[in-house]
Amino acid sequence: MGTAVLDVTPALSGETLTVGIGGEGTSGADLPLENRVVALVVEWKEEIPVPATRPTPEASITESAIVQVPTESLPEATMPTQIPETITGEPGWAESISRAIGDLFWNILVLFDPSLGERSDHFPEVVSPPSSMDTTGGTPREVVITIISDPRGADVSVDGQFLATTPCRLGMQAGETYDLLLVLEGYEPYRLDMTPDADGFANVSLSRSPEEGETGIEVPGDSPEDRRRYGGVYVTSYPGDLELRVDGKDLGQKTPAVVFGLKEGFHSVEVRRYREGVSVPESRTSRIWVYRGAISLASFDLAGIDLSRRIRVVSEDEENIQFTVDGRYPVMSTPAEIDTRGIGLFVTSVDDESYVSYSIPDGLQSGKPFGIGDYEGILHTLDVTSEPAGAEIFLDGIRTGLFTPSRLSGLSHGYHLLMVTLPGHLPREKVLNVPRDDDLHVSGTEKFILETYPNGGLVIESDPAGARIYIDGISTGEQTPCTFEGLTLGIHEVKLVIGAESRSFDAIVEPDRPRRYCISLL
Repeated sequence: MGTAVLDVTPALSGETLTVGIGGEGTSGADLPLENRVVALVVEWKEEIPVPATRPTPEASITESAIVQVPTESLPEATMPTQIPETITGEPGWAESISRAIGDLFWNILVLFDPSLGERSDHFPEVVSPPSSMDTTGGTPREVVITIISDPRGADVSVDGQFLATTPCRLGMQAGETYDLLLVLEGYEPYRLDMTPDADGFANVSLSRSPEEGETGIEVPGDSPEDRRRYGGVYVTSYPGDLELRVDGKDLGQKTPAVVFGLKEGFHSVEVRRYREGVSVPESRTSRIWVYRGAISLASFDLAGIDLSRRIRVVSEDEENIQFTVDGRYPVMSTPAEIDTRGIGLFVTSVDDESYVSYSIPDGLQSGKPFGIGDYEGILHTLDVTSEPAGAEIFLDGIRTGLFTPSRLSGLSHGYHLLMVTLPGHLPREKVLNVPRDDDLHVSGTEKFILETYPNGGLVIESDPAGARIYIDGISTGEQTPCTFEGLTLGIHEVKLVIGAESRSFDAIVEPDRPRRYCISLL
């Protein structure tokens, strides 16, 4: 792995800093730097006095003033990267160091994207959302979170209040939970829950919005009363018994496990395996879309082939094509670059009438284009049933609006991902390989046996009503009063937030009937 060595000593003088970056490989060969900087962490071995003037060229540079930036890509984090150690010194010293590091980080970004310009033009003064923190015990500690989005210009709202557009800096109270929403025309809204405890940043990649009616997210004909904002995810792994984290929070569960009560949208699901004698765990992370009123399935194979590639999906006829990858939401639009992991993957173009599958060659090299859109075969039908009946059917990540038993139509030959889900039951899915033949109907019926899992409900009310509800530190997307069903049995931490008031309490989920909790926030 190559490293970039940066001299940050001149930044401590408070003067203008010009940063140069060079790559050096382990074998001595030059290595290009990655085109995205994900994290910059500075660790101080000891206090260094601030130089009164910029060092002369002959001045030596201490080892503790060298920052090494990894040149390989780091995994995308939904939570801000934390600075591990607190900088100490005379009053004002920490603030000076923090500002100098912030300037240095922005200069690094400018190197890769000169259009950003001067930092002052793009990072206005820190904007602070209203705080619900109890200040009776003293003055709360404020931290600064930098929000960066790709593309830039997204509106940032915190707890329902618009504050700024990206890139921006938000002043937050350490230890307080915030609900962030990024909105940009033409892109899917992105929600992010965070409870910061130190200065950091969140780097968000926005997904393009598909055309209306092509995602299948809205079930035709369902009533507003049935439109719950929350769903869940069933996490399995090979091997099993792996530590489970959702949105960066350790839930104290191990795979396989159901996590229910998550608001609809993307969630970061991580599994960790600890090996004897190794301090750093092996982990895998995926962004999983949670559908309201349904349970998605997230499977991890730590023993499989870990082939990671970035592939550019393009349209062969130059038309805009909506597609999913490996049968999973979200819906994307050509041209688009996708990050893939594993072998035997496929892309499915989706519209109102068809699901056309294209297999990605295992030998396709990273960075190469993959064309879709030229399909001349027939479209097949398929019968799907379940026991018990009434399970909702998802095909290639799309909410079909059909329930078992039903007949699906519009399937091309090739691979398709079929999933059925029913409240209170574990979801089931299967990768189908529709044969290339002239028979309109696929022979046989796909039948799923659905197993229940231990679950129960909660009734959450508050005075006044309208409080946002968090379960186990993760937003449900719901407000009081609300009745939850399908929660796993046991004790769950519930937090209610309304305006500047909040309260947390333990709620017990039992299998018989929902317990009712009425919380005063006055």
